[in-house]
This record gives sequence, C-alpha cells and structure tokens, in this order.
Amino acid sequence: MSAFFYCFYLTETSVRHICATLTLPLFHRKKGLAKLRYKIRAHMRNANDELRDCNCSDNYYRYNFGLIITDGVKALCEKFSCWWFADAIASYQQQLKNEEFQVWSLSKNEDSSAIVICTDGNDRVLKSQNIPWTDFEADVCTVWVEAGVALLPSEH
Repeated sequence: MSAFFYCFYLTETSVRHICATLTLPLFHRKKGLAKLRYKIRAHMRNANDELRDCNCSDNYYRYNFGLIITDGVKALCEKFSCWWFADAIASYQQQLKNEEFQVWSLSKNEDSSAIVICTDGNDRVLKSQNIPWTDFEADVCTVWVEAGVALLPSEH
C-alpha cells in the first residue's frame, strides 16, 4: 500500500462510507481513490505525523495484559491523552495471540465518536470497536503490534 496506509486504512466499504459522510461523489476506484485519499489526508490531523521523530525506541515498558509498549506509543498516549487506545489494544491481545502482526487504526469522527479497527495488514479486519465519545486531539493514528510489542510505524 502507499504511504497513506499508516495514517488511515481504506477499503472499498470505508471509501463509500467516507464519500457518503462527506457528501462527495464516489470516485471511480482506479482513477479517483488516490485523489480521495489525498483530500482526506490533507484535512486530517494525523498523530503519527506529529510523532515522526520517534524512529527507534531505547526503552520498552510493560503494559496491561502482557503488552509491551515502546517510547513512541508512550509519547502518543501522553501527548494525545489516549491511554484508553493502548488499553483497547492490550485488551484484545489474548484473543489475537496467534496474530504475529497487527495494525491498529484510530479514526475520530466529527461528532467526537471514534472507531478502532485492527487488521492483519492485508485487508483482513480482525477486530473493530466503536467508541461513543473521545477527546482525542488528532483525527487519526496508527499503532502496529509485532510479537506482543506495540510500536509506531516510524519506529519499525
């Protein structure tokens, strides 16, 4: 996938949902999907962009349910007050213990609700959870989990 993948995970269904939400015409998949991604990305505040300086981790921290988090994930949670996102990731690890790689995406809606989606990195949704309200300051962020360690994509 393109560089856009790390900030917002788009499938055909989510493109239709976004077009309906933003009252945009549904673009032809091959020609317009890149334009739609650019328009969405240009108007969204991505937490990962603000933490791109986190490119390696000197420290690892034990977190709930056996999850280990890196300096970058800790910085994300502290800067954006989203420890609940780390809690959500940690709470599903027992159910996803056979998944070596997970991509966790948080997308905030205009009404301050959000959706957390976990995929295997290859278009297969593993878990999804609606969040009725959040004070998350950014619009989107992504966390990867590799072998029980949660990290930012820039730390890989």
